[in-house]
Amino acid sequence: MFAAFAAFWGAQMLVFEPVSQLLPEYEHTVTGLTGLLAAAAAYPLATWWLKRLPCQTHPSGRQ
Repeated sequence: MFAAFAAFWGAQMLVFEPVSQLLPEYEHTVTGLTGLLAAAAAYPLATWWLKRLPCQTHPSGRQ
């Protein structure tokens, strides 16, 4: 979830300024949609990456 939020926030920071100059009427809509697309792409990538990490076992033998 953190990766999705970070992607959403980062995309908004990168996209808002150029879009506000190019499309002033649609700056919030385009920025929001770009953030949602970035979050939608980041979440599955982050979960895939986390599943590839080595599994740590608990000292009691539980995982």
